[in-house]
Amino acid sequence: MRSAASAFQPSSCVHRATGMPSIVVRSGPRTGAPQGRVVTAQTSAKGRPALRPLRLGFSGSKNPGSRSSSYRCSLTSAAVHAGSGVQRQAATACGHWATGAPLSGCSTLRGQRPGVKVHAGEAVASSSGEFNAPARPDTLWYSRYDKEILALAIPALFSVLLDPLLSLVDTAIVGRLGAAQLGAVGLATLVFNFSAFLFSFLMVVTTPRVAAAVANDNKPEASRATAQGLQVGLAIGVVAAVALWYGAPALVSAMSGGADPKGDVVGYAITYLRCRCLASPAVLAIFVAIGSFRGSRDTVTPLIAAMAANFINLSLDLILIFVFGLGVAGAAIATTISQYVSCTVLVGMLIKRKMLDPADLLARPPQSELLNFLKAGVSLSSRNVISMAAILYATTSVTRLGAASLAAHEILRQVWIFAIQAFSALDIATQSLIATYLGQNMQQKAFDVLKRTLQLGVAAGVTIGLSMAFGASFLPGAFTSDQAVISIAARVFPVLAFYLPFDAVASIMDGSLLGAGDTGYLGRTMLVTGAVAAGALYYVQHMRPNFDLVGVWLAIKCLTLGRVFFGALRLFRQDSPLARRANKAGV
Repeated sequence: MRSAASAFQPSSCVHRATGMPSIVVRSGPRTGAPQGRVVTAQTSAKGRPALRPLRLGFSGSKNPGSRSSSYRCSLTSAAVHAGSGVQRQAATACGHWATGAPLSGCSTLRGQRPGVKVHAGEAVASSSGEFNAPARPDTLWYSRYDKEILALAIPALFSVLLDPLLSLVDTAIVGRLGAAQLGAVGLATLVFNFSAFLFSFLMVVTTPRVAAAVANDNKPEASRATAQGLQVGLAIGVVAAVALWYGAPALVSAMSGGADPKGDVVGYAITYLRCRCLASPAVLAIFVAIGSFRGSRDTVTPLIAAMAANFINLSLDLILIFVFGLGVAGAAIATTISQYVSCTVLVGMLIKRKMLDPADLLARPPQSELLNFLKAGVSLSSRNVISMAAILYATTSVTRLGAASLAAHEILRQVWIFAIQAFSALDIATQSLIATYLGQNMQQKAFDVLKRTLQLGVAAGVTIGLSMAFGASFLPGAFTSDQAVISIAARVFPVLAFYLPFDAVASIMDGSLLGAGDTGYLGRTMLVTGAVAAGALYYVQHMRPNFDLVGVWLAIKCLTLGRVFFGALRLFRQDSPLARRANKAGV
């Protein structure tokens, strides 16, 4: 006599693209409640079917009263995406979700909540191919988006930490040449980094364009977006290189402020800047390539390229400086070569993965698209200039307080920059995911990602802030032995600690607006925020009788509070860019 297990015969649906079975049910051990395996056929990147199994349990009776029986879904979708949220699946469904009418060649199975039970009966599945069954509920400790967020944020964190490492390598090695050479490299690096910072918009403007194309499986559009960014970046890079080469003497002399009467520092700085500026086209092309990879939700490849660049830079530093005796010129050439290698690797990977068609690099971009690209760039560049001007104004204010306060200010600035790198990583992940979901017209998922990254950001800010507050008494001592400097810095550390959660929120909201392509709003609101911060600095400097470093940092934090205020005002209203994008798409 046959058991209940043997009553289940293999049955299948056919995958539209590959012709492979979409659902295969095999009878299991004779336990009275047969076990089965559901296998879905998908098409891999190379066109070969990729099978991803998921074990499901089966019972031989219906359970119409069960709450989970109302979640009628495609077994194919359940097989691949159980517990991972709503996903689209290009497979033949097993029947109409409302009528239960079976489709041609499909098995007669009725799905409960995927991963729990599947009942024998008439065919009932979603003809749209979407799985909407609830997975594990989201809490403060868990979210279905955590895996996606961390997969992007962790490599991005290492990447942003590697950038300052590149400068630290030069500093450590050049420092052995002498104080004048070290001061020259610091001065020239500041000039070069400012010029590159002006054009960092190439990265953030490219990301949402590529993400929207990738979300709709439109590789030609993704290639065109990347190619246009590279065309703009290379053109600006060449102009910037020429300007820095011929303007190096004037720029360096202005930055030195007459503090180098012998001219040694200025001479070395001009040499370094002229060798370093040759990398401008590569640096701006790297910005575009990183933006393209972020748009395709890949932060690992830029990390690998950055690691390769650091290794090459270190090796060439040692060879060119100490073997060939090129001094500061050798340090600049080493960094320049390493960045061209990084650029070549990134662009080569874009071409290899068919994210960039070399023919698009030679095509003339449409004037309307080029103007939109540059318009967004102007908004973001002006925003960067305003924020940097506020920081420079704060620094000039601190100089009136004396050398000890200036030294404490530099310690605080370096610690703060290091502390906020975790927020920058979440900013990158938020921008990439929101751009992707908006490209798929999934505005609710975009909002969910924003809410989750805000939770993670606040948690990180509170954790780092508490650590900073508890370390206020001994952290300054790691940088200096001057007791006056330590005393001043220790008084300001609690201010930095308190505002770190706000820094996290501001950074993530910026990423959300950049992912939505709302660059104009970011530029306009920074005008107001910068004006408020400048006014606060003026008040602290000229109107307060007890002008000190605490007041300066409180005024600087007006930039953070302004970004939080205007970000929340934009994102949590009915006319937010996320909701508008969905409404335009008819969602």
